[in-house]
Amino acid sequence: MRDFGKCLRNCLEDDFEDTLVIAGADLSHIGGQFGDDRVIDESFQVEVEKSDRKVLEYLAANDAESFLQHVRDTENPTRICSVGCMYAAMSALGDTSVKVLRYHQAIDGDGQVGVTCAAAAFVV
Repeated sequence: MRDFGKCLRNCLEDDFEDTLVIAGADLSHIGGQFGDDRVIDESFQVEVEKSDRKVLEYLAANDAESFLQHVRDTENPTRICSVGCMYAAMSALGDTSVKVLRYHQAIDGDGQVGVTCAAAAFVV
């Protein structure tokens, strides 16, 4: 993903036209379906949000290397599946301002399956 991010960044820098880049990424995948031994109750949701918000701090700082190191150091306990996509976006769109716009948790009614996501804008 590092090479892809650098290549995309070079393409963007060489293009004289304005370019819109859209990257989609989930954050955490939680609950029994993903291997957790507990129901997704309010306290679990708070823990996951705290973990996700830490990741989003690196995104907001547009700090790709620290983001990747954090995921490595914590061993990705909530199974963020889009680490590569997020890393590539930060690598390609470096030197931009990032604003996290919204955070959301989608949890099924039985508390067995949950996926979290966030919206962010990279602005030149």
